[in-house]
Amino acid sequence: MSIIQRHIFKTLFVAILVTLVAVGIIDFSLAVLSELTYEVGNNYSESLAIQYVLLNTPTRIYLYSPYIILIGVLFACGQMATHLEFVILENAGFSKTKLIRHIIVAPILWLCLFFIFGETIAPSYELKAKELKDLSVSADSNEYGVWHKENDTYYFFSAIDQSGVIQQGFYLQTLGDLSDVARKDFKKITPTAPGTWTIELSSGNGETGSNPQTAETLTWHTHLTAELLLMKNNENLNLSIQKLKQYQRYLASQGLASKNYALKLWQKYLQPLLAITLVWLGITFIFGPLRSSSMSARIFMGILVALIFNIGQQIISQLALSSDLAAWQVAMVPILLAATLATVLQMRST
Repeated sequence: MSIIQRHIFKTLFVAILVTLVAVGIIDFSLAVLSELTYEVGNNYSESLAIQYVLLNTPTRIYLYSPYIILIGVLFACGQMATHLEFVILENAGFSKTKLIRHIIVAPILWLCLFFIFGETIAPSYELKAKELKDLSVSADSNEYGVWHKENDTYYFFSAIDQSGVIQQGFYLQTLGDLSDVARKDFKKITPTAPGTWTIELSSGNGETGSNPQTAETLTWHTHLTAELLLMKNNENLNLSIQKLKQYQRYLASQGLASKNYALKLWQKYLQPLLAITLVWLGITFIFGPLRSSSMSARIFMGILVALIFNIGQQIISQLALSSDLAAWQVAMVPILLAATLATVLQMRST
């Protein structure tokens, strides 16, 4: 690697790192302020709220990674353009294509780091965060939890730990019709064997005896597995690609709607491509309309483009549920928009 290549790589790498730290601090501060307004009782204290936000921060950083890279590239390239480094390099014989090849190296390295981070560390920490919050609020509120229906019995699981053990909840057993319902509270439901769970009833549900409906410990036979229960409990989280594929197959096998999870899966597949396209768009901004702009204008443009594409992805995700397009086609829409805009800007600058 030549001196020029090392200089460009270092400038881009440090700029993305600075952007990562800045975005992380801002996001953490706003998340803490939002979480501290959450009131469910005495068990969910301020320290637990801060711990919950800390555990969720890796996932949010991973989701913001394409936009962090975009803003970092605009910041670094803007500095180099302000110091006339691009003009000097072009006069020295470096074409724009060659410059772009040197610029893209650091963002690709960051993309690899973000992908590994988002598929290994972030999901596990997010699961710990949800488990922490569920266990904390389950004693004070029934707002969070999972409902499960089996035959004529409705189960509410207040909290589920990462081993698949259900912590607290109740079940409603219909005795003929919905106007006649028996409620049983339980302390814990533990999987003991394939298809078999043990229910530990709470005190006050009945005396121990030969009748299994009044015993303190019951045996529950079900097709529900610990793995499926964890997926059901965490279906709104940022699951890894492997878990998303498993849950999508499970929904499809049950005849349930799975397009939303297919879209999430394709967005994960195409997130590196989206980031590279946004980097290309950022570079065309520097070589084109923002070449002579101030540093603040470039950073503002980067944040504006990041917000537009982030909001656009969310809108497209909602519209996709009622469209006839395949999940991969919907996931490609923002990438095609960014690539088209970058192509137009590059042709104009040329």
